[in-house]
Amino acid sequence: MACLLTGCHQKSCCFEPCVEYAATERDLAQLESPFSPLNALEKGADWGRELRMGQAFAKEMDLYRALTCFKRAHLLIPRENSTRILQIDFSVFMCYYVAGKWQEAVEWFEKSTLVAVTPAFPAYGSLLIMLQDAYQMDRREEKAEHYLRLLNEGSEEAARDLELSHLLREGCAESAQCLALREKPLCEVSQTLEAFFKCKKSVRTAQWLNALLPGAGYSYVGLHRTALTSFALNSLFIAAAYRFFERGDVAAGIFTSSLEFGWYFGGINGAGLAAKEYNEALYSRMMRPVMLKQRLFPILMVEFGF
Repeated sequence: MACLLTGCHQKSCCFEPCVEYAATERDLAQLESPFSPLNALEKGADWGRELRMGQAFAKEMDLYRALTCFKRAHLLIPRENSTRILQIDFSVFMCYYVAGKWQEAVEWFEKSTLVAVTPAFPAYGSLLIMLQDAYQMDRREEKAEHYLRLLNEGSEEAARDLELSHLLREGCAESAQCLALREKPLCEVSQTLEAFFKCKKSVRTAQWLNALLPGAGYSYVGLHRTALTSFALNSLFIAAAYRFFERGDVAAGIFTSSLEFGWYFGGINGAGLAAKEYNEALYSRMMRPVMLKQRLFPILMVEFGF
């Protein structure tokens, strides 16, 4: 019975922290283009003007207009200009990536000239980082693993940091700790994770406490007002049911008892969810500054841009 009362509700068992980072204008402004500047003839061409406008919009984070300009440039440019087509394809892909449009990013990549680039491409490492992250976020694990291996062939450090980034953002704290402990440069990440493990609340403990004393589980995670409300409601329902049974009003007593059972079991699950949300908020608050400092968000690992 005790196991039934405190059995983990599916939602309370899932650890889903929100540890993300959106690129800023400043981030994009710091990224150099891997392509040579347009010459005077290219600047005067219709496709060149569209490309330049797209670059300006992209650096201002006006990604919708940037995409429109880049795609117009893609339509206008002569097919024999393979170098600039590659530049436009890279710009469109990066626009989708920065906007968080993972599916659109990988679909564009797969039909573009980027699919044939080699390690000689100046932005090869940056492309692999964004591509692997996009496939990972799009839940295409086999493709993500493939591009992580390619990245590892060129830079073991970048591949390690990207793998750690995914573990941290997905809340796989134990796996991230195992990886961080093996690398001395990641000691700050390891120390922060260790501090999180010490400070986090146990979902099962919150449920047990609320099963033993309604409201105690909420108090355990710092929700003292909610704890008081939970205790008061359960006490009122118990007292009301007792009075009904005492006066011989069995139907009313059964009805009130059913309401009490609902509040009781709901409180157990609620305490578990409260502990889960507490841990997620704590994790996000602790890990995000460290990940920013160590540049463990993929967009911060990228060296080249528009």
